[in-house]
Amino acid sequence: MKRISIGNTLNFHYKLVILLVILPMVFISVFFMVNIFQYRKSIENVNYVNKLNSEMATKIDNSVFYLITGKPTKMQDPAELILYYHKKLDTLKTSSSSVDQQQTLDVAKRILDTDRHYVNTIKDNIATEKPISESEAILVEIRNVNVLLKDTLQEFVTGEINLSNKKSNQIFQTIIILLFLELCLVVILILIISRNKKDLTARIQTPMDKILTSLSEVSKGNWDTQVESSEIIEFDLLSTEVNQMTTQIKALIEQNERKQQAIAKAELKALQAQITPHFIYNSLDAIITLSELDEPERVVETTLALSNFFKLTLNNGRDWVTVQQEIEHVKSYLQILKTRYGSILEYQLMIDPSIENIKMLKMILQPLVENAMYHGIKHSRRRGLIEIRGTQQNQMLIFEVADNGSGMSPQQVAELQKNIQELDPTGVSGGYGLYNVYRRLRLYFGAAAELRIASQENQGTTVTIMLPIRDDAFLETEEEDA
Repeated sequence: MKRISIGNTLNFHYKLVILLVILPMVFISVFFMVNIFQYRKSIENVNYVNKLNSEMATKIDNSVFYLITGKPTKMQDPAELILYYHKKLDTLKTSSSSVDQQQTLDVAKRILDTDRHYVNTIKDNIATEKPISESEAILVEIRNVNVLLKDTLQEFVTGEINLSNKKSNQIFQTIIILLFLELCLVVILILIISRNKKDLTARIQTPMDKILTSLSEVSKGNWDTQVESSEIIEFDLLSTEVNQMTTQIKALIEQNERKQQAIAKAELKALQAQITPHFIYNSLDAIITLSELDEPERVVETTLALSNFFKLTLNNGRDWVTVQQEIEHVKSYLQILKTRYGSILEYQLMIDPSIENIKMLKMILQPLVENAMYHGIKHSRRRGLIEIRGTQQNQMLIFEVADNGSGMSPQQVAELQKNIQELDPTGVSGGYGLYNVYRRLRLYFGAAAELRIASQENQGTTVTIMLPIRDDAFLETEEEDA
């Protein structure tokens, strides 16, 4: 019978323990390295697409605009610019491992092909000296297509984030399996070194339970969960990797939300800075007509109204004005409309004097008045009347813009309200001003602001908006962010 010394036995058990500890940790480390590499690749793709998305549509729009207007510019030819971004998407497609994501990029490339087709059409129009209005109409189509391009690339970003979340869930499931194996290892170790049972339980089992609980919270979407550090180096490394992973995912989600808000605010600021050319032309035509009719007082009145309208529209780039300034802005607009349409348009302003110095988001009422005029009163054969009412209830500003125009059926109201609240501009017919107002309300106030539409056919329409009153500290922060 072969005898085994105590030293050899202890040495055998020591090597066994080392083997049982090292092998699982090597496997875990390799697993995390592979998955973290894939996860970081997804993050790189998201950052890359976000960068493209922030510049692509704008550069294409500007290059086409300068092509139409014939302005001398150093900007690339639109066709070359589209080809450049086409190649960028091809490069991105080769780095994407998901078939669905590759298909999304194919859609984006087809949208660029549509832009290229429109650009070629514009070049043909220029070559054949067709009216510039035809090219301008195509530019509008290009901008609409580029909105779709932005949405498609945003869909790719969302897909990459979902893939990252899926990878996180896979890591979580694998960790559960690894933890189960570690539990088995603990049982073996307890049998081998039974005299240290309490110590092993305190130093291994407890950290494992904490990791399991924390990862369970992470799987539910609680990205603030942090796994506590452990005295055991291996578990501490595992906790650190998991904590870094959750922190990066949370930061990525927040960064994406901030970027989308910044993009949306930039789009809205650009929209506010654009005054409809027809409005300018018609206003100037009205002033010329008054001058020809030798009515200098009305010429001065209308010119001052137009000047005041522009001044309040720009507002030194600030988004917040007093209620009184907003009313002055819409009053200037109504005065110009009154000059143009004469006796067929009347208006009444009924604003509670106590709210005149309260700050509110600018250019909220003018689009509603414009909508009431061009989609309500102009379609009616009777004398038009627009009423604007403003009051305060608790901590809410309430404004109503009512007209006696053609009105809408209950089905039309329901459909318009639905499309506006779903932020779906493609379904908004005859109410794009309402859509822009509601989009701004959601962007600046979230669900705290409301826009309601009430209408009857051949009776008129009333649009009601409810705005939360913001304090000065909040407004200062908003202006700094802007």
